[in-house]
Amino acid sequence: MPNWCVGTLRVRGTKENLTKFVLEGLQPVTYIGEVLEALKMDDDNGRVKCSRCWIKGTRRGFILDLDVFTYDWNDEGKIAIGLEAEFAWGISSEELLNSCKQYGVDMRIHAFECGMCFNQIIEYIVRLERENCGLKEYKKHQERANEIRYHTGDESWHRGSVVVNENKKKRK
Repeated sequence: MPNWCVGTLRVRGTKENLTKFVLEGLQPVTYIGEVLEALKMDDDNGRVKCSRCWIKGTRRGFILDLDVFTYDWNDEGKIAIGLEAEFAWGISSEELLNSCKQYGVDMRIHAFECGMCFNQIIEYIVRLERENCGLKEYKKHQERANEIRYHTGDESWHRGSVVVNENKKKRK
């Protein structure tokens, strides 16, 4: 039985891309992994509901208690939705990146795993990929940003998670 890394997966995109991700990127399954009928949108109010969905393309990533109303989403601009997610042992960033590319959405998750005591923060913005910034360049960008924050004293590191230093003196 795995330890579960749980958190809220925030998915951002246009109404069209979010609807595509929810209907095509999530597969309803039972608790033991048996595939159920594909998700469908309710005609009356655009409701999509499922108790447990597998995130396609992930090894063991699931969305719990999915209940979204697509008719409430704006047609213009980007919309963000929060989905309760759980992953076995940890989150594969490459798998989420592939979903972002496939459905044209941005994803962010801050997940916690209590058994091995770690936090995992992943954020992918599709815009970086559109600007020919691949995964290696994105990771380098994140590492540089983290080093700057660490060396300036804005944050300190503890067991792989970020702890903000609230007692930092203001610089002149």
